[in-house]
Amino acid sequence: MFTQSNICIIITIVLYLAFMLYLGFRYADSSSQSVGDFYLGGRKLGPLVTAMSAEASDMSSWLLMGLPGLAYSTGICDVTWTALGIGIGTYLNWLIVAKRLRTYTEHIGADTVPDFFERRFKDNSHLLLGISALVIVVFFIPYTASGFSACGKLFSSLFGMNYMTAMIISAVVIVAYTTAGGFFAASATDFVQSIIMTVAIVFVLVFSTISAGGIDVVVENAKALGQGMTDGGLRLVSGGTDNHLCLVDLTPADVTGKDAEKLLERVGLTVNKNTIPNEQRSPFVASGIRVGSAAATTRGFTKDDFYEVGLCIAGTVFNADDDAKLADIKKKVDAMLEAHPLYPGLEY
Repeated sequence: MFTQSNICIIITIVLYLAFMLYLGFRYADSSSQSVGDFYLGGRKLGPLVTAMSAEASDMSSWLLMGLPGLAYSTGICDVTWTALGIGIGTYLNWLIVAKRLRTYTEHIGADTVPDFFERRFKDNSHLLLGISALVIVVFFIPYTASGFSACGKLFSSLFGMNYMTAMIISAVVIVAYTTAGGFFAASATDFVQSIIMTVAIVFVLVFSTISAGGIDVVVENAKALGQGMTDGGLRLVSGGTDNHLCLVDLTPADVTGKDAEKLLERVGLTVNKNTIPNEQRSPFVASGIRVGSAAATTRGFTKDDFYEVGLCIAGTVFNADDDAKLADIKKKVDAMLEAHPLYPGLEY
């Protein structure tokens, strides 16, 4: 059953997709006069449109769905290293490769990367052309499929649509405006999408901070969380916290960070293993855990709730072999989650 909010979302998405199709067919006549125009837009795109559209095309699903999911499931450590690696790699690609490739391909009249390899190395056998084209097909099929999959999952989770149907509809729309107008159409639509994504990211950050009551509330909740764990018998590294994170020493409970992750997952709590000062174990095992307050604060948890969560964390790691105790803790966690639903007022 569609609610008023769902209907508004559907109308917005339909208008958005229609606008993307309009852009694609708008450039169909003007950008497909030659092969070079179709593939490269006549080499007329400016740096802003090129950069914004390239990154929107490259990272849209990952940035808005994959990255938050990775942060939620594994913590900020993996996300930080992943983002850092991609950022450095992208910068070096634009700095070292992009300008030279653009200049050289224009000089030899190459429109595509396979075409560049063939002409650059004077391969009359077309072997390099075939191999490079095959590499692109093999690696870009999963990449393209991941974009279609992200669309399918989005519509499926928002509206309960059949995943396959949603993915096919999204794929048809994307392929239509891309093939109709070529590189100009793809770049124009990606540029518009990059602006929308930038605004959305900033809006979500501001809105979630305001919804949480401000940064001070997040910190106060983290202190309540730490106090609950301390009162439960655990030790906080540095004796407390002044930000949204608590680093917990599990040595008093004689449990590793790796085992604590699994234990707490059983009762409905997500944490990340973390090394502690003077660590004696491998970083892949660790002697501590890292717990944050930002997400649950946005969800509506109060200081009392966080204190209770801290007690639940301590109770879990100190009673690792007591199934009855763990079952009781899970009931408490489930009750708090039910009192603070992820999407209030949204049926899912």
